[in-house]
Amino acid sequence: MKKMFLLGLSSLYFLFAGTATFAEEESQCSSQKVAYLGVATKKVSNEVRYQLGLDDGFYLSVENVGVGTPANEAGIRQFDILTQFDDQLLVNHDQLSALVKSKAIGDSVSITYLRKGKETKVDVFLGGIEKRKVSASCGKGFGFNGFPFPGKSDCSIGDLECHKKWNKGSSDEK
Repeated sequence: MKKMFLLGLSSLYFLFAGTATFAEEESQCSSQKVAYLGVATKKVSNEVRYQLGLDDGFYLSVENVGVGTPANEAGIRQFDILTQFDDQLLVNHDQLSALVKSKAIGDSVSITYLRKGKETKVDVFLGGIEKRKVSASCGKGFGFNGFPFPGKSDCSIGDLECHKKWNKGSSDEK
């Protein structure tokens, strides 16, 4: 019984110590607005690539388009296949993310995509989204109650929507 009580006290101490540390570090954190497109993507499946005669290792399948995002406003839909960002052939979501981040909020970019085998090119005005800068001194990895999720989350304590996004393991919004 004593061991369980002591374990409970040490866990309680950890909770409060972790929360206090997070609160102190949180005040040092900053955020900035960055450009975004508003899509989640993945590699094009072998089946789709075969059916459309696409080369291996190129293009991105749109998994999700955020409502009211620049991509949504430009007419990009779930299951479209993104082929180009401006004049760059797309090969993976990290590349797309880097290309979007290299632009400024409000910049117009050209997106080429395939829908039902038909190629379409649209101009998209990139939107802006608040992005928290995360570093080791910025409370990175603290979750719902101050418990650590190492390298997993840059969400504030109690920010349920942010935690849901991180815990889903979904692609970053581009």
